Amino acid sequence: MKKNILQSVCFLSILLTMLLVGDTWAHGRTAVGEYQVVIGWRAEPPLVGERNAILFEITHNEEAVTGLEGTLDMEVTYGGKKFIGDLKPTSQEGWYETDVVPTVKGQYEVRLVGKIEDTAVDVVLLPEEVQGGAVLQFPEILPETREQAKTIANLQAQVAILQWLAIGGLVLGLAGTALAVLSWRKKG
Repeated sequence: MKKNILQSVCFLSILLTMLLVGDTWAHGRTAVGEYQVVIGWRAEPPLVGERNAILFEITHNEEAVTGLEGTLDMEVTYGGKKFIGDLKPTSQEGWYETDVVPTVKGQYEVRLVGKIEDTAVDVVLLPEEVQGGAVLQFPEILPETREQAKTIANLQAQVAILQWLAIGGLVLGLAGTALAVLSWRKKG
């Protein structure tokens, strides 16, 4: 009896875990009519500043759907900015990709518009969130490009101020030297 209860608890735990974890896989899946569209990145995890591609797998009854490169448009949105890319077939049937270099960490939205055979498509998909390079850097974590750019801009502003101070110091020094020469000439 205890063995049956333990087995039931284990089975329910596994089932509950599968249901809760199902949406956390790196590739997102959605139904478009009778078709399944899976979205993901060529290289995962996707990293800021690294060349990558958004991948789509399109199937119908678990069969690859080919010949869609001219019928679907892809638009990536992040922070109000849009990138429109062309879908190209990969070497694997039913898979399409668009090259992109993500430049900001966070969640990108991908809108797929057009037709899959006779089915109209207008769907927003969410691929895996883009990460900073520190996720995979070893043994030392490098500073991020945006942070380096801010540091450089701050240093450039400080250098500009120091240049003006140096010019001011030279002018005052020359003026002091000129006054000293004039004073010496008057005495002599």
